[in-house]
Amino acid sequence: RFTGEVLRRGFALARALLTFAVLSSVTALVVRMLLSSGVAAMFPFFALLRRMGFTDLDDRVLAASYPWIGRPMQALRRQNKPTGPFIMAHLVQVVVYYTLYNAVQVAWTMWLYDKSAQLEMSLFGMMLLWEYYCLVFVRSAAGIAFFPRVTMLYFTAYHMYFFMNPMGYFGLAALSTFLLVLHAMLYTVTDLEVPALTRGEISAEHPRACFVELPWPSWGASLPPTWTLFLPTNTRVRGVYENIRPSRPVKSARSAVSAITNQEGGKQQ
Repeated sequence: RFTGEVLRRGFALARALLTFAVLSSVTALVVRMLLSSGVAAMFPFFALLRRMGFTDLDDRVLAASYPWIGRPMQALRRQNKPTGPFIMAHLVQVVVYYTLYNAVQVAWTMWLYDKSAQLEMSLFGMMLLWEYYCLVFVRSAAGIAFFPRVTMLYFTAYHMYFFMNPMGYFGLAALSTFLLVLHAMLYTVTDLEVPALTRGEISAEHPRACFVELPWPSWGASLPPTWTLFLPTNTRVRGVYENIRPSRPVKSARSAVSAITNQEGGKQQ
């Protein structure tokens, strides 16, 4: 009986970790595509506003903000080629990936969440929320080390409870998990990200402390390859205050006190 219980718990743990890996990987990929290609809609929107009389709007602002779209469009214009197909290709990619994401949610529901009633949609939404949160707010080395691990812990604990109990308080457990994740979000911003910004670990030149560095040169305006989402970070940027080293060795507290005492004794004599 003991062996069977150990195997049951081990199988539930493996299934929970596999669920987290699959859901987080697919969600991160979808978020990456939605943000990188979805901003292409801003360029025709700006063109429409200029036609309506807002002549102060300039495409160069968008090109500087989203160079992976703006610079290719500028190159196409210099070559007297249309930019419409380029924009349309990005928008079609958004539609395709979003359709695939909705289809895979149906598959996840049948494969993993056959015991719940519409509960899986809240879990998908929670994971989508923290993927956006990681993309925008988690930038310091401490935040990158803390937030993904603690959310994986919460997600795994919930799914172990879900897989090991045929009928349980799944809705209440999901709400508790969401509140714990929300607490982790607030803690990461207030206690990890803000101090990192204050001490210079995060700056305009280095917006993220840890990242993946590719061993070959690439065009500065291009986005990293999609498969780099699944690579661990291999480079860290240190803040300006972390690189400061004292020019002379600092004396110990005991030697400093002894020196002060000797100086005072010499003055009294």
